[in-house]
Amino acid sequence: MKKMIKTPFAEYREEQVKVNIFDYFVEPSFFEKFCDTKPILISGSRGTGKTTILKVLTLAESKDYKKYLEEKNYIGVYYRVDLNITTSFRGEGLEQRKWEKLFSYYFVAKLSYELINQFIGIKSSYSIDSEVEVCQKYGVLFTNANGICSLEELSKIIFDELYRIRDYINNCAFEDYPHIGDYATIIRELPQDLLKISSTSQLNEKTIFYLIDEFEGLFEWQQKLVLSFLKYSDKYHTYKICMRPDGLKTSQTMGAEYVRETDDIRTIDLNELILENREDYYKYALDVCKKRMELFYKKNDLNNISNIQFEKLFEKYTEEQEFDLIFGKIGTKLNEDIQKFILEINLKNPEIEEYLYNNYFDFLICRLMYLKNKKKESLEKVVEHVWNKDQKYIEAVGNYKTALIYYLCLRFSLQKNYSGFNTLVNISGGTLRYLLELCNEIFERAASDYNFNYEEPDIISAKIQTEAVMLVSSKRVNQISAIPQIGLNMRTFVISLGKIYRIFHRDDKIAKFEPNHFSIKTSKASIDEDILLFLKECVMRGVLLKKRNNKNKSTYMISADEYLYMLHPIYTPSFQISWRRKQKAEFDIMELKVLVSNDSKEINNVIRKYQRKYLTEDTDMPKWDYYQMELDF
Repeated sequence: MKKMIKTPFAEYREEQVKVNIFDYFVEPSFFEKFCDTKPILISGSRGTGKTTILKVLTLAESKDYKKYLEEKNYIGVYYRVDLNITTSFRGEGLEQRKWEKLFSYYFVAKLSYELINQFIGIKSSYSIDSEVEVCQKYGVLFTNANGICSLEELSKIIFDELYRIRDYINNCAFEDYPHIGDYATIIRELPQDLLKISSTSQLNEKTIFYLIDEFEGLFEWQQKLVLSFLKYSDKYHTYKICMRPDGLKTSQTMGAEYVRETDDIRTIDLNELILENREDYYKYALDVCKKRMELFYKKNDLNNISNIQFEKLFEKYTEEQEFDLIFGKIGTKLNEDIQKFILEINLKNPEIEEYLYNNYFDFLICRLMYLKNKKKESLEKVVEHVWNKDQKYIEAVGNYKTALIYYLCLRFSLQKNYSGFNTLVNISGGTLRYLLELCNEIFERAASDYNFNYEEPDIISAKIQTEAVMLVSSKRVNQISAIPQIGLNMRTFVISLGKIYRIFHRDDKIAKFEPNHFSIKTSKASIDEDILLFLKECVMRGVLLKKRNNKNKSTYMISADEYLYMLHPIYTPSFQISWRRKQKAEFDIMELKVLVSNDSKEINNVIRKYQRKYLTEDTDMPKWDYYQMELDF
């Protein structure tokens, strides 16, 4: 029996990667944005690579201090917000001001502890000239302790301080308020003093990067404290902060000042950066996958496949090929559609009739153009546009060609094809984790079901890819339920959106082509804060992607944000809807209240309203039970 081995993509979460993170890392085109001394606030959904970027900037992750310090103009210090600890800084046992001082000291002590441990590692490669002086100074600032002479000793007393603070928090009702070290001086001066601890210019010319991950986990007042520290960054230290979308709860500091774009900080939206630069993302995604393959071959002592193009391993259908496959399955039924259409419009032109029967695609385009403009143009005139392949025909094809594939698949209960590496990249929606998960499922299926041989690889069929995509997509929809507190509501909301979008995709007139996003139509007076909060949670969790609606000219759109909300592309295959962001849907605030309510009866009433509006009376919506996701709630 052939031994099964893991695929090159089995470890698709950063925390799963067992090797040096630098081995897997591929530098994206925008990486340099993170490397200057300007404070940066980075937002991005889970799986977009935030943590990986921070880890690559971190000195300790390099495993080679000397090489890192020779190549970089910074020393990165990583700190991940620990919710178990940071959320404990509250309670009636202390007044708010004391909680703030206690957290400030804890935060500074934590950063200092990580920074000093980095310099302990640096000692192995660089001579240290003034270690004792620095350690004595900060021994006093932390604990009033004299006689601290080494970085190791200083690290130990800071570790003890962190433990002491955590112990106090758990017992604050029974203990006196603890001593608080001079955190303001420490955070301001420690980076400079450590960089000057050696006469080596490679150290004292660098900048300390405090790399803070999962910033969204802090309370608003805790974010204010951190932003207060950030506002006074200098040439010796700065901050690179990562968070989920909408994770910034305030831009205010504790001193009532504001951290301002350009002046104080640069903001980077990874989701927007990736989605607006698709060519760059495609190249980056391809390089990441190729790197994975190379490491996999090396680890498993397999023959090199450098002569094989990774993207060519995935069978890909063009849209023309997809139409051919579809027409081959439904030709008879389309003939019935043509006959019905001819009778409905009372067509008396045999030449046009013959043309429609012999050109299925052009029939579909003709019908669409006629249905949309029948009050303005006769069928003969529409056919003339098609025969001449004039500008109106070209525009119609450009708008509706892809939409027609989805329409036909839904209309005739066919499985939409999802194949080709570019398709996988697009479905991943800028979330690299999803792309790796898709590749992992595809390669697992190819190996188990079709004896895929890595040393002599065959092209992976479109069928295998489609099966894998559908499985991963449906699994991701179901996993929404696991989100604490509102997961069930979120999953119901996603399924509701998917069902409504399916109706748009199934519409004979394709009144809205390829919708997978929406805006909110409402008056300012009816804005519902609960709805906005729910949508914010969806964005933070990566269920929805958010983009400013630059085209919005309506006075009835939500003024607070004026955003478009897009269903993450990873969910779209489950509903057999397009991942492309074309025409939007608009929901009023009352509809959204129902769709997020988890009230199955009311939700189905809203969905039926759309069915009545966009589907003919004799049209049954195709059943949807893929991977146990029900049509009715």
